[in-house]
Amino acid sequence: MYANKVVRRAPATDAQITGVETRFGGALPADYRRFLQSVNGGSPMAVGVQPPADPDADDPRRCLVGHPAYPFPDYAFEVECFYGLGSPDAYEVESYSAWPSEVLGREVVAIAGNGYGDHLLLLAPGDPAVYQWIHDEDVPTLRMASSFTELLSLVRPATESA
Repeated sequence: MYANKVVRRAPATDAQITGVETRFGGALPADYRRFLQSVNGGSPMAVGVQPPADPDADDPRRCLVGHPAYPFPDYAFEVECFYGLGSPDAYEVESYSAWPSEVLGREVVAIAGNGYGDHLLLLAPGDPAVYQWIHDEDVPTLRMASSFTELLSLVRPATESA
């Protein structure tokens, strides 16, 4: 249930990961592959922060990825959900990869989204870096981290300063 930030699914199978790799044209980075085999998506939430009393208010538990070269809120990516495999109706890697692949003119892997149509992507086999794609701007993708592991180290609560 995405609206309440709960996405539970079984670890991705080797067959599911191979399907993504076949479309992508090469192996996924090992650290991202391990993430799919263990966590397989979900919504990061700040620990020890209470949800808002008003359901329409911004959730103080939400998390951002700040670009290390631009530590300003305008350049932070709010991670609403990391995509997973095996549940086509619940934030699935393959369904969210189609649009940026079409726009960019090559197969990419969408690994997370902000809920507004922007994604964090793997752009090419052999390149473990994670890039931000802004769907409604005519700007190049922005390298956010050199690897999925580094990306995870950059995730912070929105209430925390950069």
